[in-house]
Amino acid sequence: MRKLKLLLTGLLIALIANSQAGQINQINIVSFTVKNTLPGTVDSWLSTPGALVLTAQKVPSTQVREPMMVLQIRSGPAIICGNTTATPKRIDPFDVRVFNTADLTGMLGNCHELKAGTYTICVQFFNIDKVAISREVCKEFKVEEAAVEYSPPTLITPDNGKKFTEKELQSVVMFRWTPLVPRPKEPVTYRLRVWQLMQGQNGVQAMRSNTSLATKDVENLTQTTVNGILTGPCKPPYLCDFIWNVQALNRSGKPMGNNNGTSEPYTFSVVDAKSKGPDNVFPEDKKIIALAEAKKEITFRWTPLIPKPQEPVKYRLRVWQLMQGQNSAQAMKSNNPLHTVDTDGNGQANALTDGLFILRSFLSGPCKPPYLCDFIWNVQAVTREGSVIGTSEPTVFKIASNDIDIQIDSLHVSCCNPNGTQSVYIKIKNNLANTVKITQLNVDKVNGVTNVITITGLAPALPVNITGNGFQVFTGTIKCIDTAKTIRFFVRAEDALDNAITETEVEADTLGCPCDPCRYMTIKVEKDSLSLPKNGNPTQVNLIGSFSGLNPNQVKKITAEIIYFNITQTKDTNCAKCVFDSKNYGNFYPPGSALPGYTGPVFNKPDYTRLVTWNSTIIKDCGGLPHDDGGGVDNGGGNNNGLNPKTGPVRLDPTPARLSTNMTIERQKVGVPDNNNPLPVPQLPNFILPIAVPEMNSLSCCGDVIKICIRYTYYDFCCHACEVIKCYEIKREK
Repeated sequence: MRKLKLLLTGLLIALIANSQAGQINQINIVSFTVKNTLPGTVDSWLSTPGALVLTAQKVPSTQVREPMMVLQIRSGPAIICGNTTATPKRIDPFDVRVFNTADLTGMLGNCHELKAGTYTICVQFFNIDKVAISREVCKEFKVEEAAVEYSPPTLITPDNGKKFTEKELQSVVMFRWTPLVPRPKEPVTYRLRVWQLMQGQNGVQAMRSNTSLATKDVENLTQTTVNGILTGPCKPPYLCDFIWNVQALNRSGKPMGNNNGTSEPYTFSVVDAKSKGPDNVFPEDKKIIALAEAKKEITFRWTPLIPKPQEPVKYRLRVWQLMQGQNSAQAMKSNNPLHTVDTDGNGQANALTDGLFILRSFLSGPCKPPYLCDFIWNVQAVTREGSVIGTSEPTVFKIASNDIDIQIDSLHVSCCNPNGTQSVYIKIKNNLANTVKITQLNVDKVNGVTNVITITGLAPALPVNITGNGFQVFTGTIKCIDTAKTIRFFVRAEDALDNAITETEVEADTLGCPCDPCRYMTIKVEKDSLSLPKNGNPTQVNLIGSFSGLNPNQVKKITAEIIYFNITQTKDTNCAKCVFDSKNYGNFYPPGSALPGYTGPVFNKPDYTRLVTWNSTIIKDCGGLPHDDGGGVDNGGGNNNGLNPKTGPVRLDPTPARLSTNMTIERQKVGVPDNNNPLPVPQLPNFILPIAVPEMNSLSCCGDVIKICIRYTYYDFCCHACEVIKCYEIKREK
């Protein structure tokens, strides 16, 4: 009897095992491909070619009723995010199905940002009774820290070209610089190095060939001191010229940042404390020179070195012209000199006490933006070998155009207003003591082409007098110029005392701020309505429609969001039916229609959502050309109809019709089908989105009206958004 019981127990265990094995073998996971390295932001996987691909096949001759999927991201044994066997994702029955990245990330709604590390993503299928019907397949992937671009240090002290006395360099010298930008999380070692030049070398050659005179490392500090750089007089082959830089290193000793983590070098040198000069004499500091005089010649005069050097020297005169937005130091550092002249003293009134040089035809024309009529100059004493042994302190002078010196001190042009105009603000400054009269102010060029445009409503009205050293602010409007990238303003002024006339102009970048995205994303929702499903499903209505003017090379993402849902009884108010699964009603639910050139639609909940998203398959940066990153799609033909990250939206060509900047709300009622007057058969729409609704009461005395409002939002590749709200109604009656 005991043997019979054991036999029956064994048979029962075998039957249970065979039953479970049969369940697990109902769906076969053919392949599950996961990219080895993925970004930390899960949403960005949609734009990562081949991020996730799953192929599954139902085993022939098996019956699978309402298959469900569990997809999880794990770190070791811990579940980071995804769904569970308690909340599996319902899948439409299939024989063979390929799940792409959009399908799979749609099931990872609670996954947002993953820290750097190693993870496992696992997938398994279950039946409606939450019994496993496939084996679990897991794949490992890594999330790496995003690479950070650091700006290298910038040297501060000593100033570039600084002159020290021998005594100063024989004591303590302070060196300062800026830190890496942005600030790294890990410690940074800053390595200071100083080289001494030798005869016949320039700074670059000294850094490449010579051993550094001083090398010092400091951690997380942006300053240090060096003692005794100069231990004695500079004797050949050594010069009294030095060059230094700073390099940023990580804890492993590897460079951090652009340019190998190294700053641009600065130089300093030693001057004989007994020597004096050269010094600028004329034009003296802040001198104003008439335009007529500057067009002929300008005489420059300076004092030489005192005492006279034993070896021959020449004097190098350099003059820089300032540009808009620059001060004198910036002009000397960034601009090439307008004039550079080497003179050995021939023709000087007194070669020992006074240096002199005459620059003829100093100014060949008026100072036009971006150039100013402001200049700075200095003189260097240079040895035969090319070493600078003395530099004068720079001084500035100005050229007044015909004794009238006006400038457009500030200018602002707004983006297009809803009424199709751009606001203009101009501040004009009079830099001289005499009063001038502004007689003309208008736009004279668009995109560099002559196009005179009057400023409407100019206030105050012309002519306007500006007192000496005063200013005047003008305001007005111009019509929006959709094709314009730059527009140039023209000002004409007169001096009543001597009838002198001057003109100035400045260009305004009209794309300095982002304009209304709806002006260039001319997308319309057309042939849209609510309709009852053809299959007679009483718990569903369909939102159908099409997007005209949609281009995946210009529009990165489209969303449709239910922002209002209401049901009103049209007959007996007691007809409202009690429902228990109300969380689904008033929401989209799968499946939704795909759009050509876009992935999705993506639902933000596994089974229902109020927000549906389609993402362009084009992969590009703001203002960049489309690219495929090894698998993306380029449907745009490679043109650059995106946005410029520096200047804002780029006008598309041809220019689209202007849209209102206000949010538009349209109402559309769908009539009840009538056998006597049937509705026309609609064309196949670009999208169909099912919306869950409560089943209507079956009594003939009942009826209701469903009203739904949808917010459609279009995003370009620079994150600008255009919104349109549309409301729909549909009537249901027995």
